[in-house]
Amino acid sequence: MAIVTHMNPNRTSPTVNAFMLAEVIVSAVLLGLLISLFFASLSALGRAETHGSHRAGALRVLDNTLERLMAMPTRTMEDTRKTLEAELEAADRAWPERAEACCLRTETGLELVIRQLDGPVLASVMLPWRKPSERPDGPERRGEG
Repeated sequence: MAIVTHMNPNRTSPTVNAFMLAEVIVSAVLLGLLISLFFASLSALGRAETHGSHRAGALRVLDNTLERLMAMPTRTMEDTRKTLEAELEAADRAWPERAEACCLRTETGLELVIRQLDGPVLASVMLPWRKPSERPDGPERRGEG
């Protein structure tokens, strides 16, 4: 009988098999990670596109509101608020999420704001006072005029 002192060349060693298995597992994990990152980036792009379209819609509403307000000879805070809400309601049919409009009185003018109900401000614009008497601290408000 002859003693075989060498291994069968067609068989791989257990160490090589273990390394091959580790390579397959690591490559599968990396592939899964790449796929999940791809779909996460697609989702983020979709959210950014939606927010961008909502912001563009809010800017159109503010632009239409300013055009209507500039045509008025005099404007009050109530007229401004009603005009802004009317423009928002007219454009709101195209928005999937609900938005709200508010009109804030400041020292320099009226700030028109459109925001999502549960989210950030979509757009805002400052409408300056036309006359000093419109200001909250104007001479007529203090009893001087």
